[in-house]
Amino acid sequence: MLRPSIRPFLSLSGCTPARSLHTSLPRLRPRIPFTESRPPRYPPADFPTPSALRPTLFALGLGTATYLAAGTLTNVETEKWTERLGPGSWWRAGVVGDDVIKRARRLELAKKLNASLSHVVATVSSLPTTIQQLVVRTYVVTCEAYLNSSDAHRTAIGIIAANTLVFALWHMPSPCLQAFMMRNFMHHPLLNGNWTLATSVFSHKSGAHFLFNMIALYSIGSSAFEYLERPHLFNPDAPAHPPEASSSYHFFSFYLAAGVVASLVSHIVSVRFRLPKLIAASTVTSPLAAARAAPAILPSLGASGAIYSCLAVTALAFPDAKVSIIFLPMFPVPISTGMLGLVGLDIIGILRGWKLFDHWAHLAGAAFGASYYWLGPPLWNEVRKVTGAPAAVSS
Repeated sequence: MLRPSIRPFLSLSGCTPARSLHTSLPRLRPRIPFTESRPPRYPPADFPTPSALRPTLFALGLGTATYLAAGTLTNVETEKWTERLGPGSWWRAGVVGDDVIKRARRLELAKKLNASLSHVVATVSSLPTTIQQLVVRTYVVTCEAYLNSSDAHRTAIGIIAANTLVFALWHMPSPCLQAFMMRNFMHHPLLNGNWTLATSVFSHKSGAHFLFNMIALYSIGSSAFEYLERPHLFNPDAPAHPPEASSSYHFFSFYLAAGVVASLVSHIVSVRFRLPKLIAASTVTSPLAAARAAPAILPSLGASGAIYSCLAVTALAFPDAKVSIIFLPMFPVPISTGMLGLVGLDIIGILRGWKLFDHWAHLAGAAFGASYYWLGPPLWNEVRKVTGAPAAVSS
């Protein structure tokens, strides 16, 4: 996750400048006059410490709701396709396999794309012939590429589309919209609401940050999707899962939960460790310098925490895979080596005090992914059972 520089927040009513970070926080003034016999107490006893409990409860509630919704939607879609493809219900003998359901879903998608092609042809029929051919050919090539993509890539494309929309909103030339984006799509531990723990996972302001993360999501995220789809093929200790028409809902829940957990850990470190330390250090020589401690807590945004989770899952599921650095594609390295290198770089960044990236969020994302490799499949099976799926079957 990237940590952009702080700019004053703008009010949405009339887009007039509102209080900046410096003025939004309470002033740290002594409650009693300074005397040699009785020095002031810093920070003051009534200094409002930012909450760590409310964001934690929000993360737990959002994660629970997301997984329950994902389990329900997966069960409904699986039962629909099973009933369409065979007699009886999906938990009886002769269960329709996942591969059969996927082939049927692909055929259904092809029919929908063909129908949409007819609509496109009718729409551009009044245009010059050259433009008609260009539009139709472009549409056909795009549809064929989408149809021939795996579920993993199609799911990644959907998440990338959401990130692209938010990225475009960041670059709209509107002060009102910029104020809205700063308040709702960038998480600041001292200023924003709890919802930005989630919305910031889809938010990128820098073009390079957006490009690198989306390339990683398409490639590494798709590999993590394959593990979530059939974990027992890669991890002997992972249980078999119930029939499943698609793992898209599961992957989206994993992506969102990983990003929220990464943001939450960064938030807790900031408000429970970094902020008190900065305040204590700033009052050694000048009591009024304590007010400068809070602006050192920077906001963050980006999908890096979720992508680190995908990278950790991929490294454990495909230990023999190799990855290349985007600037040095001719030097592939084992994915485990690359993972350890990134984790080591983030540890160095924490020790050295680097502020460009949110290193705590990166490490939290990696830890979440490694834990999910072992605990995620049985957890997902339990979610499926709670939401109405039958017992798992071997495939």
